[in-house]
Amino acid sequence: MSVSSTGASIQVTLGSGTCTLANPSINVSPSQSQWVLAGSPVNFAVTVKDNDSPACVQSTFNLGDTLPSGWSGVWNATALTLSPGQSGQATLTVTSPTGTVDGFYNVGISATNASSPSYTSSLTATYVISTPVPASVSIATNQPSYSGGQTVAISVSVTSGGNPVSGAAVSVVVNKVNKPTGGTST
Repeated sequence: MSVSSTGASIQVTLGSGTCTLANPSINVSPSQSQWVLAGSPVNFAVTVKDNDSPACVQSTFNLGDTLPSGWSGVWNATALTLSPGQSGQATLTVTSPTGTVDGFYNVGISATNASSPSYTSSLTATYVISTPVPASVSIATNQPSYSGGQTVAISVSVTSGGNPVSGAAVSVVVNKVNKPTGGTST
């Protein structure tokens, strides 16, 4: 800035560095939904992190989805504006059409830098449809009729789709129809 016989005065200005863009990080929770009936809405929480170098300005990341034909996906925010190193979250609500067959379905999710679309990341979550099969109960005794004092053996079978239901809670109530006082026994 100045020079004299006794010294010099200088000013140093450091540059802010070079901005280096990077692909964002993207995560989803849950990565696989609970088993739901067709037509049920499922929320996927999507987290996006801006991985640009600190010298960069804020970036806006457009959020996108790829769904099976006829499905609907609604974002609570379609874009996130983040500073380098910052994370943000949005929710995608996915609904399958009523009547969709049971199975595991892919839900594609992406985050793309709005001003530099070559910087993008994507992942796949899973939407699971499962229609419960109604349970069937059958009851049998060890003989068709009994005399006083005999022991009655009662067998109860619970199945679903032809398969035994393990751990099903069963309760049996026997009505005493030929006793003058009637009553029940469990």
